[in-house]
Amino acid sequence: MNYRRTKYLAALALATAAAVGACSDSGPTEPTRFNAPRLNIVPGTPGKKLVLCKEGASGTFTANLAQGSLGSLAVTNPFTLNAGQCVDVYIGRMNPSAEEPIDEVTITETSATPLSIRLVGVDGTQCLVAASGPNFMTLWLNTFNGCIVTFVNAPPPPPPGEGCTPGFWKNSVRSWPAGYLPSADFDATFGVNLFNPNVSLLTAVNLGGGGREALARHAVAALLNSASGGVDYELSTAQVIAIVRAAAISGDFESAKNRLAAENEKGCPLANDNSF
Repeated sequence: MNYRRTKYLAALALATAAAVGACSDSGPTEPTRFNAPRLNIVPGTPGKKLVLCKEGASGTFTANLAQGSLGSLAVTNPFTLNAGQCVDVYIGRMNPSAEEPIDEVTITETSATPLSIRLVGVDGTQCLVAASGPNFMTLWLNTFNGCIVTFVNAPPPPPPGEGCTPGFWKNSVRSWPAGYLPSADFDATFGVNLFNPNVSLLTAVNLGGGGREALARHAVAALLNSASGGVDYELSTAQVIAIVRAAAISGDFESAKNRLAAENEKGCPLANDNSF
């Protein structure tokens, strides 16, 4: 009986900890008992995979292979996973014999400490946990056992800033910041020539439709957001005007509208004054 087989069987005999369920948290620190059904494995059968998935904020990871008897790593350290992304970390190779050599793979999240780590066995098998900690998981992989490991982190915080929509500003004229009158000319305010005949800021913020009209209503909302002392807006007034002018020159109204709309829809801290 070779060394790896002896080590593997001895470790399995230690198993006194509870088995790690399909959706359990990080699991015990001692090896779990092998109780998955034995398959009629013959020489030449491919080994199992170790798959890493990410939930919540993105994270940076490293993977280390302690033994190289049955497979190899499929990633290059360090590597990053985004929320909802999965990647093959380890891929088993063909088992050269009927014995049961094992590979020991450790996955560590280096950028943060996850809230939890979930395990699911590949193809109905059981994940074999050799060790675990707040930000790492060490697993045994062989011909019989593969594992899908999911590191769960808190979701990323919402983007900073606030913004009130065109709908708010058109219905809350009394909340408009000083210096911007509803009757002011749109083109003159932004230094563009988009409308003939000219339209007022209030008319522009009430426009329906897409293209130029959509840009106009979000441009007015962005302008008022940037000038309002009660809105923590991401863009300055000068930046808003520059975005609108660039769109008027290029004719790319959609990109500018999308940029301003993203800021205008972050959440309005102001109360509607029911002007209309």
